Parts: sequence; C-alpha cells; structure tokens
Amino acid sequence: MPREKSGDVAHEQVTDHRIQRRPTILLDQAAAHTGDLTVVGGGSASDRALGLAYFQFAQGGDEQAGHRAMQLLQQAERRGGEEGDPDLHTALGFMDQVAGDRQAAVREYQAALRANPADSVAVGDLAILQARAGDPKAAIAGLRWVSEHDPGDTSASLDLALIECAIGDPRTAKAVLEHLLEFSPDDGKARQALASIESKPEHCGR
Repeated sequence: MPREKSGDVAHEQVTDHRIQRRPTILLDQAAAHTGDLTVVGGGSASDRALGLAYFQFAQGGDEQAGHRAMQLLQQAERRGGEEGDPDLHTALGFMDQVAGDRQAAVREYQAALRANPADSVAVGDLAILQARAGDPKAAIAGLRWVSEHDPGDTSASLDLALIECAIGDPRTAKAVLEHLLEFSPDDGKARQALASIESKPEHCGR
C-alpha cells in the first residue's frame, strides 16, 4: 500500500486507466510493423482519425506510434478540434500525462470534459493528476463518480482505495475494495491491496 502523503501518490500505484475507444476508420494493422498505417481499401484519412489509430498502438508501448499520434492529433487540434472533441483531447491528455507534462494533460482533460462531462476516462485520469498535485478531495470525488457510473472500470476503484488509504482512511479504502471485488472477484491487485489493509491498517496515511 502507498505510504506517500496524498499529494505524492506514486504514479505506478494509481495510474492504470486505459482508453478503449476505437478510431472510426479501418486500418491495415500489418502496416504497423513498418511504422506506417494505411486505410484498408485505399483512400485517405483525416489527421484526427489517423492520429487516434496511431494512439491505439502507442498504448501498447510503441514509442514511434506515440510520437506520430501526438503530431497528428496536435495538427487536428490546431485545425479546429480545440472544442467539442472529447476523444481527441483525452488521447492528447493521456500522452501528455505519460510524458510527464501534467499541466498540458490537465488542460486536455478539462477540454475533453467541457465537450463531454461524462467522459469517465478523462474524469479518472484527471483525478490522478489532482491527487498528485495535492488535492485528494477533488481526486476522490472524481474517482467515486467513475466507480459509480462505470463499475467495470476496476482501475478507478483501485485508485480510489489507494488514495483513501494514503490520506489515512483504511475503513473506506477497505469498503471500496470489497465493492470492487463484488464486480471483479478475480482481481489480484484488489485482493492483494485488501489483504494489505486488513493486516496493517495503521500503515494507511503514512
């Protein structure tokens, strides 16, 4: 369990979100091995659509795809995608967050939420940044919202429990994990975290 104060929750402990949206075009995935994606059947794709497609590969650890996704999505943003496009902003926010640019990530997640206040990925990832910036109250509110509205997002519930523990509330952390395990009884991380809190609740908040 984390022993950091609420403003310094470890990145690897609380950042486990995944963006599952798919691009709206079909791409030849075999081309990923060459570093270039192409539209199946020929034709062209917008910077936004192609950028989101590269982003999917970037999430799998492809650094080159990440650079290309960032370039294309930033171009799309400059060409008028600055408002009303939650997928674009959430993807840019995620890449900024991974790159360690918290301010840029916060701006992108906030833009995503202006376009779609129900974007649970943006809410959850913004909450992590809020926790690390020393605002656990906002982080907890965001993660609780995600847990209630998207119970399948088990990573948000795990993050919520870790933050509750980090601020010294083992009872609430335990309740969150028990609720998570009702939806996902085979979640090993949740079971390990729950066992840790049950055996040494006094370690929460240290």
